[in-house]
Amino acid sequence: MVDAEGNPEQVPYDYFEPKYFHPHLKLFSLPKKVPANVAEEINQSFELFFCSPSSAVNHIRIALENLLTHMKVIRYYRYKKGKHRSRVPLNERIKKLPRRYDNLKELFLAIKWLGNEGSHGDTITVDAVADAYDFMDEALHELFERKRELVMKSAKKIFKKLPCLGLKLRHNILFFVFQHFN
Repeated sequence: MVDAEGNPEQVPYDYFEPKYFHPHLKLFSLPKKVPANVAEEINQSFELFFCSPSSAVNHIRIALENLLTHMKVIRYYRYKKGKHRSRVPLNERIKKLPRRYDNLKELFLAIKWLGNEGSHGDTITVDAVADAYDFMDEALHELFERKRELVMKSAKKIFKKLPCLGLKLRHNILFFVFQHFN
């Protein structure tokens, strides 16, 4: 907009940026079977999301460490002499996951690297933390709800109940379900 003299007109407006919510927002839903120490770290992350993205992403990384412990992935190297032990780096713990979790390794590595950036980088954006939330959300639902597997089982039950459907129609329905839950 311009004024009568052709100069740009300044229009004041209010701009608000949230810094904290109490109670905190739940930025993704946790499956019911998530271990308490994992859920606790994720909730700590939610509390810090707006005021300290770097701290928020660090709590997601800690939640990942706790999740790997729950999955029985080795935490410490123990030495034969004495009681000395040293922590296994997170990168190594992720690599030691059994093959059945290969589909989660990239998600876990992405969370690890975002956590590293939160600790050692200059700044981390809320968008990067939101990415970490997406990765953790996907991993938790895969581990504790197996959503895709349950949906596919339901689809197969429908096919058994509806034998009158033609093969092509049954194929199209299965393809649709697979595309939306893959």
